[in-house]
Amino acid sequence: MNSSRSTYLLMAICAYYAFFLSDRSVAADALCPELTHVPKSEKTKRRLPSCPVSVCFGIDGGMLTRTQVRLQRNFFRDLLKSLSSRKNVKVAAVEFGAANRRLFKLTSDLAEAIEIASNIPFRGDKLASVSSSIVYCDSILRHEENRSVRMVLFSDGTNNLGGSPERRAEVFRKRAEGDIIAISLTDSDNKILKDVTAKNTRNIFVLDSDEYDPLIRKVTNRLCDV
Repeated sequence: MNSSRSTYLLMAICAYYAFFLSDRSVAADALCPELTHVPKSEKTKRRLPSCPVSVCFGIDGGMLTRTQVRLQRNFFRDLLKSLSSRKNVKVAAVEFGAANRRLFKLTSDLAEAIEIASNIPFRGDKLASVSSSIVYCDSILRHEENRSVRMVLFSDGTNNLGGSPERRAEVFRKRAEGDIIAISLTDSDNKILKDVTAKNTRNIFVLDSDEYDPLIRKVTNRLCDV
């Protein structure tokens, strides 16, 4: 009899928490795990912070050293991993050099994007067009009319092909009302990246070391600042 009463009491407590608490899955897990049927992956997904943005990355495939290519690749991969801990993110990427190469189309499947980012090879192109990467990313993001959009450009500052990056960036900002975030592979005195960010120092970051975890957090927060 006592066992039955305990069971009824537990069910009553669970019903109370399920009805009155906002985080019902936590209450159910803590008090009566046998009564909840929500898959763990779904519960985890619900608790992730939201980042409802569409981001296009421009990856420098031009005149970089092998060290710069490795650093850019690893940072890009780990930045995608950081974004995968947020809900509602969509990403696309293009590599620019002598020609633009689409790395992956706009997707919410960050696991696939991370896999591709982990295997970007050394190109060693002698030409690089920051301006054409902006145009390419703009063409991808123009279909995201009901979402905030961002563009992230990695560059050593070389732009020896195509038109003016500054003008292309201004067209994007006016059309999409979206920010361009620059990751400099040299230093903060990178004229091309100053121009494309309209000299907004909040949007310029320098990647010059393998100790980049704090930078990952800063860029993630900046991208999700909607």
